Amino acid sequence: MAQDNSTASASKPPFPVESVPWEPWSQGERFGGRVRKLGKFGGGSHVGVLIEELPPGKQSCPLHYHMLEEEHLLMLEGKCTLRLGDMTYDMSAGDYVCFPAG
Repeated sequence: MAQDNSTASASKPPFPVESVPWEPWSQGERFGGRVRKLGKFGGGSHVGVLIEELPPGKQSCPLHYHMLEEEHLLMLEGKCTLRLGDMTYDMSAGDYVCFPAG
């Protein structure tokens, strides 16, 4: 049974991922795709969780890093090449990588 406290009342109920609208994005010719912003849709403001779909030949984003936040990537389907520093890695469904802050 759900309790009615401030944390529970601020939370949104579970939702199907398919109910989150796709948002297209692009940056020039090289980068682009579409995303479902799950964290934002669910009411989150401190952790960004999204599903990103990349068309063949497109890249997710320019090489970068974050000083204060980490990123996680879980491949749901398909294949890609991950560039991590000077190394590249082939990734496919079920592969996971964490990018620590800094």
